[in-house]
Amino acid sequence: MDAGSKGVRGALETLCETLRTFEIDEEATGTVGLVVAEVLNNIVEHAYGALATIAPVDITGRLTANGLCLRITDRGRPMPGGKLPPGCIPALDVEVPNLPEGGFGWFLIRDLARDLVYQRVGEENRLSLCITLGSPSARQKIRG
Repeated sequence: MDAGSKGVRGALETLCETLRTFEIDEEATGTVGLVVAEVLNNIVEHAYGALATIAPVDITGRLTANGLCLRITDRGRPMPGGKLPPGCIPALDVEVPNLPEGGFGWFLIRDLARDLVYQRVGEENRLSLCITLGSPSARQKIRG
């Protein structure tokens, strides 16, 4: 996919449609969509910036007995310091005009996903993560 806003939207639609073919419930599909949207939006905004409309992003995944494991790669700028942001929730105990407009993305990603691993390999960013899908009975369907 290209990392522009249309590319992000299209990738999310394709991902959610694919999950539905595996009979993943709507709540789990929504969780996956939220996590992937946050990751992709960060790639567009921070890794690629002005180049986002022509920049490639690759998403691969596999269903396991424990959920969905994804690898998302891009060729944008590396993460600052070569590591994932801590994902702390921004301060909310401020006056309404001073409430933050952003800063929740990595908090949500870290809260909803597990086994997050970031690597910079050559000119490529690689983010791996897993998302638990539903109840044990739903995971049984995945195992087949």
